[in-house]
Amino acid sequence: MAQRLFARTRQVESLAAEVMSLKQEIRGFKHENKQLHRLAHDYATNMERKLEQMKESDGQVLLDHQRFVG
Repeated sequence: MAQRLFARTRQVESLAAEVMSLKQEIRGFKHENKQLHRLAHDYATNMERKLEQMKESDGQVLLDHQRFVG
């Protein structure tokens, strides 16, 4: 009886340690997810800026062409 209780106690302790390890791993994933979200947001913002710059540049080229031709 005492052996079974001791074995069960060790099993519970092992599971508790595994839970703590998984909690730590989850914290790491959450941190990594935040970083990836930030990177994705920054990338999207930069691409939007570049697109706007390209549109402005294309517009300016068109205006210059019209002035030159006209």
